[in-house]
Amino acid sequence: EMAARDKAAAAREMAAREQADREQAAREQAMAAEKPKEEFRDYTSSKGSVSRMAFIRWEGDDVIVRSFANKKLYRLTMDRFSEADQQYLLERRK
Repeated sequence: EMAARDKAAAAREMAAREQADREQAAREQAMAAEKPKEEFRDYTSSKGSVSRMAFIRWEGDDVIVRSFANKKLYRLTMDRFSEADQQYLLERRK
């Protein structure tokens, strides 16, 4: 009788854990769907050097980008970008 109760308790515990895992997976999937895919491209600086970065968002007049090299976020002013990339970024602002 004790063994049957232990088995039932273990089965309930396992079912609860599986349900929690399913709920966590659903939350992670929902978050991934909300987060837009970061598209990396080569940006040229006003001095001519090239960096692979992903546009993240505008913050005021600054551009937030993610570096492909170290995955860090950077806040850059428009004058740091080449004329062509400034045009590209301004189009993303609309």
